Amino acid sequence: MTEKTLSADDRNAIYDLLGRLAWAFDTGDVEGIAGLFTEDGTMIQGSGDRFQGPEKLREFAIRAATGERAQNRQHVSKHLYVFPAGDGWTVRSFLQIFVADPESGAVSVR
Repeated sequence: MTEKTLSADDRNAIYDLLGRLAWAFDTGDVEGIAGLFTEDGTMIQGSGDRFQGPEKLREFAIRAATGERAQNRQHVSKHLYVFPAGDGWTVRSFLQIFVADPESGAVSVR
């Protein structure tokens, strides 16, 4: 059995995609978030909430970019693990979200 491998260019493209997603989250860019997913894309949050397909992903994008917890934050992904999944690839990572309080200047981590 031949193990599926990922080229360096494809790995970098995946990392870039994740960076663009984090940037869109942190700048409140609904179209930027929704536009990064394919028609059959799926977002599964740590809470287990699942968003699949264009309508649900747009719902997710609106909630992620404009929700109560969407202000003054910065996403940082670490320890990216890319592995084969069917005829595509899955990425798992640890995620930290730094949140600044504009009044006090205090920063917390989610």
